[in-house]
Amino acid sequence: MTFEPPDLIERAAEAERWDERDRAHVARIVREAFGHSFGVKTIQQTSAGLIAYDADFVSFASQPFRGGAEQPVLRCLEDLSRQLLNMKHNRL
Repeated sequence: MTFEPPDLIERAAEAERWDERDRAHVARIVREAFGHSFGVKTIQQTSAGLIAYDADFVSFASQPFRGGAEQPVLRCLEDLSRQLLNMKHNRL
């Protein structure tokens, strides 16, 4: 899985002051939920939120940052994973 920018997770962890639990949580949801379950190959950060793409760069889903949320990237990744899970269940 790739990120745009490549250091998205590291930047967010530093800027949002994630603790080790947050880092472990992000590593798990990105690896398991995004990569294995949803086939996400790229996560791109925009000024408004995050976009998840498959291998062909067809947009799977976009998720805006929550207004005024603490740890906006962490929260947005959680919201995006829930959105992708709902989309997957609706396709079944």
